[in-house]
Amino acid sequence: RTYADEFFDHDTQQGTRDSLDGYSKRVMGKMQEQQKHGPRGRITNHATIKREALQGANWWQKKNK
Repeated sequence: RTYADEFFDHDTQQGTRDSLDGYSKRVMGKMQEQQKHGPRGRITNHATIKREALQGANWWQKKNK
C-alpha cells in the first residue's frame, strides 16, 4: 500500500488519476523492480495486489477520488 500511496499522491499533484487496475499494475512493477515479494513469494499478477491489498476498505475506499 505504501507504493500505491506514493503513486496516488504523485497523480494527485499532477492533477491526474489512475484506475484501481492501473495502481495495482504499477505497484506490481515497483515490487518486481525492487525484488519485493508477497507472503507467498513473487507476485506476477496484478490482480493479486488488487484483491489482497488495494480493493475495498483496504485502500481504495479510503481515497478521495
